[in-house]
Amino acid sequence: MQLCALVDLERGFIGRDVYFDEAVYRAELERVFAKCWLVVGHESQLAAPNDFFTQYMGEDPVLVTRDVAGQIRVFLNSCTHRGMKICREEAGNARAFECPYHGWTFDTSGRLAAVPHELAAYGANFQRESRALIEAPKVESCAGFIFASWDTDVVPLRTYLGDLRWYLELMAARQLGRLEVLPGQQRYKVAGNWKVAAENFAGDNYHTTHTHASAIITGALPPILGTGPDHTVSFPYGHGTQLIPDPGTKFSAELAWAKTLGPEAVEYLEALRFKLVRVGTEAQSELFGLGVSNIFPHFSFNDFSVFHASTLIWWHPRGANAMEVWQSLTYDSEAPRALREYVLELPTGEQAVAGFFGQDDVENIEQVTAASRGVVSRRAPFDYTMGLGTPPRTDSRLPGQVYPSITEQNQRNFYSYWLSCMNGDAGRG
Repeated sequence: MQLCALVDLERGFIGRDVYFDEAVYRAELERVFAKCWLVVGHESQLAAPNDFFTQYMGEDPVLVTRDVAGQIRVFLNSCTHRGMKICREEAGNARAFECPYHGWTFDTSGRLAAVPHELAAYGANFQRESRALIEAPKVESCAGFIFASWDTDVVPLRTYLGDLRWYLELMAARQLGRLEVLPGQQRYKVAGNWKVAAENFAGDNYHTTHTHASAIITGALPPILGTGPDHTVSFPYGHGTQLIPDPGTKFSAELAWAKTLGPEAVEYLEALRFKLVRVGTEAQSELFGLGVSNIFPHFSFNDFSVFHASTLIWWHPRGANAMEVWQSLTYDSEAPRALREYVLELPTGEQAVAGFFGQDDVENIEQVTAASRGVVSRRAPFDYTMGLGTPPRTDSRLPGQVYPSITEQNQRNFYSYWLSCMNGDAGRG
């Protein structure tokens, strides 16, 4: 299959086989998910030595640990003996992981620590060292987020993130304590391709007022955005962010909301602004908040307000027409207790499996899939021409390439890098 013929970015058309062909899907597991940097979690999930949690990188299950020396490691969650998952818990603290099949036991540094009947079964020359867990060779953190890659030649993480790093650092700095992932996670299956969801978070503000009209009409949407125009920002390597407020407008909008919540909320907001002015840059303190983003390939997050828990979303691929969605909430570890209880209620009615936005988005993804798998429907490409030819503008207040709020630039940017990965050029961007 000629992918270049399917991804025609000069004219703004993308063939539907990009989403619904099984051969394309199998290739992207190898060329995207096994090659790129992937977000696997957050450092707050590994607060102490021997803490762990389980995750996926593509379809490969992984075990993320903090070993006794404090180093964060990412292992294939598969015993080197016969492939059994060595850990089936979601998270916890353990000094070792015993395979439930034959009892091979590994410590948090991946070392094979014990083998039942080792001498009788294998003899004196058995080499434990060569049977350690398969470990991701590249693991780094940025602003508390843990990234991993299976590719030893992957581009440096700082290069991969580029100017997006500035926005992540703003999100991490605007906390009295630290950003922390809260216990519990929503997980649900969606009959659709992971790219349809990821590109939506990268840059599709066009759907908001129509798809999510019910939330707007009923007043279920809290005042989570700033005033004035918002912006779409594009980055190399396929990343995108949208609904970025106009600098200088967000704090005043937050203050108006805080006053409706009471003096404690106002005091908290002012303390956050003071800290951000002290530890961040002037431009970060002016921007103060973000919007919706996707880090290529499949990790999305929102960061609307200090009075709204942020949502982390992984669109885990499970086939050309299937994915599993994992959602976690994050909030400031030092936020007042009463405020935490209030803000944690909001996302359950929004970007959640039973919320306004979650149900709306899933319906779109599944209906796009159902209407695009047929013989005739796959002959017609998807249209990504909005804003085609519009040059980016430079804004000293906003790192990255800045575009209007309503555009499909970030979707084209997403597929430009996806095509590079599929053609074997991922390391060069």
